Amino acid sequence: MSTELSLYEYIKANIRDGELPENFRLPQDEERSFDFAPGTRDGMYVFHSVPEKISDADQASIKEFLEAASDGDYDKAEELVRLLGNKSTALPVMADVQQYIADHVDFLSSENLFQFACILMEQSSDVESVKFGLGISMLFICMDKDYKDTVRTLGLYDEFTLPAVINMLEWDRPVQEVFDIAKKVHGWGRIHAVDRLEPATQEISDWIFREGIDNTIDPGYSVFTCWMASQADQRIKEPMDREDYEAAARMLEALLKDTPAPGLSILGNAEEILTDFLDRIKEQPKTDLVLVKNIRDFAADENHKFEDIVSACEELMA
Repeated sequence: MSTELSLYEYIKANIRDGELPENFRLPQDEERSFDFAPGTRDGMYVFHSVPEKISDADQASIKEFLEAASDGDYDKAEELVRLLGNKSTALPVMADVQQYIADHVDFLSSENLFQFACILMEQSSDVESVKFGLGISMLFICMDKDYKDTVRTLGLYDEFTLPAVINMLEWDRPVQEVFDIAKKVHGWGRIHAVDRLEPATQEISDWIFREGIDNTIDPGYSVFTCWMASQADQRIKEPMDREDYEAAARMLEALLKDTPAPGLSILGNAEEILTDFLDRIKEQPKTDLVLVKNIRDFAADENHKFEDIVSACEELMA
């Protein structure tokens, strides 16, 4: 399947009420035999890989495409970027791309590099090339509204949210920009946005607490960040309304699993958190026996052995 539109144009054409439809996908190659959620490869790299030094061949490719772009030979540069992206993907080599530009700022044409980045962002039909465009463009100060709107538009697709958010962090209203995008993406994009979202206002802190872990991938990727950012351990010390109780319960359930990212086990006040939350459970009209059992199993684990928590849970389950 193919489209005459660039990826940016395709995304823009499919926006409804400020975001993309559920299950939206960019056109896939017909020969593709697998179907990961958008952003999966980059998500796995961020959360489960140890960065390695890139090869000499990739370093040479970076030098070649950047010098071609600097010289205004955009067609050659775009072809080289496509080849590099198909071989390595953009994320693992992006830091080296940015470092090469920084190290050769007196030699490379900033104007041409930024123009090339915009070409990749707006005109390319290659996923990794768009990411290279986002990664290069962020090195240059540009207050142009159209440019920012392009980044915002690309960021609505989970595959591009990570580089878009990193780009936004350099803008004049970074917290609000990241918050706006976090609310409009629901897969890997939300995970990456939440991971970089500062709880600068009560509104943002409340949203992180109530909705931050709600993604279509796995709440475990965001739960530790959301728990800490929203100061959930303080929230559960006082009686809660039903909405906040359910939000806290969802987070605690994810924290107990300690997967796919570390959870409750790495918190020094884990026993205090469980004690406080059991008090909140006791206030509910109906006891969530499944959650109580999971708390008991966690507390009884040989790595914890919170005997008072075990006893309290067993009383609730009796």
